[in-house]
Amino acid sequence: MKKKVNIVKKLRKISHNRIDDPAPNILFKYCKGANDLQYNLGKGLGVYVKSSKGDKESSPPTHDKQMISSIYHSFLKKEKDAEIILPKKERYHRMDISSYNHYLENYFSPDDFDIDENFLENEIYHFSVNESDLKNYVTETLYDSFPKTKYHLISVSMIYKDPYVSMLVEEGCDWKDFMTNLCYARDELSAKQKTTFLNDLKNNPTKHFMRWSDKEGAKKNLATKVTFAKFNWKKMVGINPYEEYEEYIKCFELFSTRHSSDKHDIEWVERPQELLKRWVWIPSYFNFYI
Repeated sequence: MKKKVNIVKKLRKISHNRIDDPAPNILFKYCKGANDLQYNLGKGLGVYVKSSKGDKESSPPTHDKQMISSIYHSFLKKEKDAEIILPKKERYHRMDISSYNHYLENYFSPDDFDIDENFLENEIYHFSVNESDLKNYVTETLYDSFPKTKYHLISVSMIYKDPYVSMLVEEGCDWKDFMTNLCYARDELSAKQKTTFLNDLKNNPTKHFMRWSDKEGAKKNLATKVTFAKFNWKKMVGINPYEEYEEYIKCFELFSTRHSSDKHDIEWVERPQELLKRWVWIPSYFNFYI
């Protein structure tokens, strides 16, 4: 019991002293989940997930073992001198996505990119997009949704261990638009119930986002999703994802997405986005301006 209390105290102390940026925050969420899963802490530090197809009765929330295990093997380590799991060495960057796009269009060539010149192996690179710049790059548009929902990049964390790149990506869309889509998609609700829900969403949003798994995102009107991807860079380096998508997806060893939702995250089945390769080049942007 004493060991568990000490681990919780250490995690809380470390959490208070960490840089308050989206990328390291997301990683540390799963770091706390890994400790909870390993040491059965039971202090609200766990990461829980529910199926996107099930309701509360048929698909109760469970520990997100698959996501935690994937992130643990790539980004985390067990400290030798202490029974605690922590991130590997971290590097922190704030990113202007508009400036990065300008760099790719005017100064960058994929043929000139050497991953060994831009990454130190087994070290974590965090890139958090400036809050004022969040909506300047759309990562995905859900055309079938109403209102039309657009996701944009919030942060990317990467680690390279030859030949694999592991990536933790956070994206977000307009939370009220997301909730509106969710309402319209619920066929079990009557027209009157949907009208009541939408009026309540407009007049009293606090009631809803306090139950959201990502409360801080909801308070900023962001419905977030987190993706873990692990792929073989040596196989991917010469592939154009937009022209050779079938070959592109063969490079992936793992790919999982979690959507923030009511109370707990939802496991969602998605296809690997073509633009994931685009984020591997980010360190070259910072090195270019040094």
